[in-house]
Amino acid sequence: MAAAHRYVAFVRCRFKRIRCVSRIRERKRLRKIHGPVRDPNGWRVRTNDELQVMCGKPNTVTIKVRRLEWAGYLIRCLMIGE
Repeated sequence: MAAAHRYVAFVRCRFKRIRCVSRIRERKRLRKIHGPVRDPNGWRVRTNDELQVMCGKPNTVTIKVRRLEWAGYLIRCLMIGE
């Protein structure tokens, strides 16, 4: 049983890392698409909040990861119930 808990912890860690890397890549793409902003002091890179407001949609990576987490939860519940 302890091995199962270690495996679950390992899987959670992997999903968090994958989610983080995916978000970073998505923000990089959005910055490339929308370009920089001109301020009185010069040009600057858009912030994450500005990109989120411009897109106005939930992060698709987050939705997929949440579905995977839910599926894992169901599998664990079924394994415990046996």
